Amino acid sequence: MPRQPGGARPRRAAAPAEAVGQGALDDVAALVIFARVIQQRSFTRAARDLDTSTSAVSKRIARLEARLGAALLTRTTRHVSPTEVGLVLYEHALRILREVEDAELLVADLTAAPRGLLRVSAPVYFGELHIAPLLAALAQRQPELRIELSLSDRFVDLSAEGFDLAVRIGPLSGASLSVHKLVRDPLVACAAPAYLERRGTPQHPRDLLEHDCLRFTLSSNRGRWRFRDEQGESLFVPVLGPFDSDHSGALREAACAGLGVVYLPQFYLAEDLQRGQLVRVLEKFSRDPIAIQAVYPSNKRLPPKTRACLDFLGQELPQRMARGAGATRTNAARGSPARSG
Repeated sequence: MPRQPGGARPRRAAAPAEAVGQGALDDVAALVIFARVIQQRSFTRAARDLDTSTSAVSKRIARLEARLGAALLTRTTRHVSPTEVGLVLYEHALRILREVEDAELLVADLTAAPRGLLRVSAPVYFGELHIAPLLAALAQRQPELRIELSLSDRFVDLSAEGFDLAVRIGPLSGASLSVHKLVRDPLVACAAPAYLERRGTPQHPRDLLEHDCLRFTLSSNRGRWRFRDEQGESLFVPVLGPFDSDHSGALREAACAGLGVVYLPQFYLAEDLQRGQLVRVLEKFSRDPIAIQAVYPSNKRLPPKTRACLDFLGQELPQRMARGAGATRTNAARGSPARSG
């Protein structure tokens, strides 16, 4: 008679209730319980999560250890921790948990009602300006959805840190992530009127060789800026200046203080351009708009909560940013050009 995976003999069709617990399906349930015990570091808390008794959890783990012939957990009066063998088994059990979750989502058909915790990462300034208000609006529309927004300019590891999606600005690394395009934003070169009065207005990107430039240190092109020449080809200009930073908000403040020319996505500078604290330069040479995208783990099935967020951001973010860009253009049309050098 053929054996089931794991070495268990197949049960007869009319197996009594006492026989349940000896087959492969029961092994899967035991692994799920085992993983929950490690995550909670407690039999009691795991039992509470699984809506069962502590004794039932303990018996299931003991049966699994007996079946495998190895101790999986170290028990103390304060908490439970995995043994070396248990840690290896736990890594495999996590895959089963993901499969169970996918199956539950498929059966429950949650597409019309996103629910649960949605963890989102976004750059600090862009997140404050656009993502936070939009996620607040999404939470109002989806009362069963809980949202946690983390603002950081670093590229988080979505899988390792438990994020459902992240908003990224500019070129993406070669990570195996799915990409959802949200909007494109023009790069803007600008400076304070006082700086342009003092140093003159650059008429061509090459003129920046004679100007102070404020550089973003996290950019791969920190030491040179890319523009388009008269034929539309890429033109790289080496730049130097008195102030560098890994935070675009700091560069914006430095530009407003008259320290030099800054070259950033428009959303960083829109308010200062509207107020006339900054003035655009080299507009006809600006490179193609920079992409703003959402990335998420490349799973076989996208959870409804993530899909709802992607759809909402994809619909609302372009409109929100277009309103800001329109106000900037209107204000620029009313202003007066800075003196040329």
